[in-house]
Amino acid sequence: MPIFFLTPEARGDASPGRAALVGEALTITGQLARHLGASLRHRPGDRITVVDDANTRCVIELTEVRPARIDAIVRERLGGIAPPRLSITLAQAILKSSHMEHVLQKATELGVERFTPLVTRRTVIRPRRERELRQLERWRTILLEAAQQSGRGWLPLIEAPLDFESFCTKTASDPDAVRLLFWEEERARGLRETLERRPTPSRALVVVGPEGGFDRDEVALASKIGIIPVSLGDATLRAETAGPVAATILQYHWGDLGRRPSDGRTI
Repeated sequence: MPIFFLTPEARGDASPGRAALVGEALTITGQLARHLGASLRHRPGDRITVVDDANTRCVIELTEVRPARIDAIVRERLGGIAPPRLSITLAQAILKSSHMEHVLQKATELGVERFTPLVTRRTVIRPRRERELRQLERWRTILLEAAQQSGRGWLPLIEAPLDFESFCTKTASDPDAVRLLFWEEERARGLRETLERRPTPSRALVVVGPEGGFDRDEVALASKIGIIPVSLGDATLRAETAGPVAATILQYHWGDLGRRPSDGRTI
């Protein structure tokens, strides 16, 4: 069943920041109220699972449903949600609209926790400054919907776009993380042997290029700061495919994908 996130906007909070669910009564407003009432046609007496900004799951019962406001009461507190075994950041070169949205949706379903949109030398679609905030809001909506649909207990974060050089400058060395750049021209290192030679990390950074791929200078710059160029094999994957494929492999090798479901998801 979906999990719904009680963001400050959904709670009607005037001030930004984290909002923990306190007490037994709850009011839901904004887009989430409209989604639950109009789109999903929930009615008084229905029970749903929500997550507050302290990452605590609760089962709530709806007591009153109006077009822009829903009142509810907490029926069961399910505890905090354990963090994933592997925290993945996907640094994805910005793709054409529907392709970028596909990456964000599928990578969220596969457990990516953070996204960094990149502007590289071969990026075709470059964000306009006047549209950047609207684009970010659109991307955040996609992440929210994907996390809810897939039952993720936490909401992924997405940063404002960075040019590739600034990204490399900002990306500090992290001894507890594996950092990989997928490049179709790499011949010395494949992903499989790279993973097999490393101990299990707590964090991973995956860097994926645009439709035209990275150029050699960008790969050299990333290599200087310890990001390892690797190949996914003989096939050249589309730019919108490589990120979700990489996330799938990392989650299967080191993370939660393929493991037996258990009550261990809560703490």
